[in-house]
Amino acid sequence: MPWLRPWRPPKPSVPRCGNRLQGALRGTVHLSARAGFSALLAAVAGGRLRRASTAIVAVSRAEPEADSATLAHRGEVDAALDSAWKHLDRVLRDDVGLNSAVEDQARTYGEVTPTGARRLAEALGLSQAGFGSSHFVDLGSGCGKLVTQAYLEWPAVKRAVGVELCPERTAQAKQAWSKLVASGTAASLRGSMLQQNVSQRTVQEDLVLVQGDLLEADISQATHIFVSSLCFGEELLAAVCSKLGREASSLRRAATLTALPHSRAAGLRYTGSVFAEMTWTGVEGTRVWLYERQESQH
Repeated sequence: MPWLRPWRPPKPSVPRCGNRLQGALRGTVHLSARAGFSALLAAVAGGRLRRASTAIVAVSRAEPEADSATLAHRGEVDAALDSAWKHLDRVLRDDVGLNSAVEDQARTYGEVTPTGARRLAEALGLSQAGFGSSHFVDLGSGCGKLVTQAYLEWPAVKRAVGVELCPERTAQAKQAWSKLVASGTAASLRGSMLQQNVSQRTVQEDLVLVQGDLLEADISQATHIFVSSLCFGEELLAAVCSKLGREASSLRRAATLTALPHSRAAGLRYTGSVFAEMTWTGVEGTRVWLYERQESQH
């Protein structure tokens, strides 16, 4: 019937990206809800995505199960994050020049949700690692919520570092973290998780928020790295992959929002993918690529 029109799904918003390194935003492929399956096929056909392996993609998006004590602690961390970051419930705009394809997208800031972070921790093996055995680094840490959650919630994380290029986002992250430290909430949550007394000085020293170029960051001690690479172009992705292989000598596992080119040459083995909840996708999640250091590279 001529008056009936075919149904089309609404266009969800995706985050405007704030990393600019030598024009690396050009040629970006977004594997978000907006891109859809057809865009993924087009990207593969065009040679812009590398087939890393035949590893199975885990599609479970639910929050990982836990005992009652862990669930209660998660609730306390969620409340602390909401309180400290509530001033960020607004659109954050960048002064970054983007190509027209990205300019057409919604210019909202996006990040991993607390539920997505827990799925990420499980995928990286941080939820099973021993107490204080890991050094977590978030490259492209935005306003710092993920790196803060990692430090306050995951016992395996002894030290957490966030690196963000955008000065405004780094300032917002430091402001929110300072509130948690000054109120005693950070030390209390960290101590509750570890079941021991933790001083404010300790939490100040063990969580570091850096404003700067991720390609210049010190990752020599990092055992687990997350790269918020959704808006990285191929040139930057290749540089990041090379950096991980060359400088991350203690690396066990890494997670990225886009596939790393030439990962095997860098000594990284693709192990599979998970879908983790992000603020711009909701429960359907965004694909996260997982890598581990090849034994021959140790």
